[in-house]
Amino acid sequence: MSGLQDPKHRLNDIQGQLWEAARKGDTTEIRRLVVLGAKVDQRDENGRTALHIASQYQHDEAYKILLAAREMQTLVDGPFDARTLMQGLDNEKRRIFKEN
Repeated sequence: MSGLQDPKHRLNDIQGQLWEAARKGDTTEIRRLVVLGAKVDQRDENGRTALHIASQYQHDEAYKILLAAREMQTLVDGPFDARTLMQGLDNEKRRIFKEN
């Protein structure tokens, strides 16, 4: 692919970056990567999700953001539209995911 990365390879890069952001507790980077398509429930080579990693390193805020993102991804991947997604999230989860 001349000058363009294979989309699957790009997603793998984004996924690896999410696991690293979870390890560091980098909440801004976690939000950015989730918006770009990183999957919260995707497992690394050790079988851990970003949630497991954030918990392992005791990054409470990162864990909360990942929980909210996972709920959003679950709703999006289901038979719902965007309006249903926002109705499905309570105000607290919306606030957690949107905070800077």
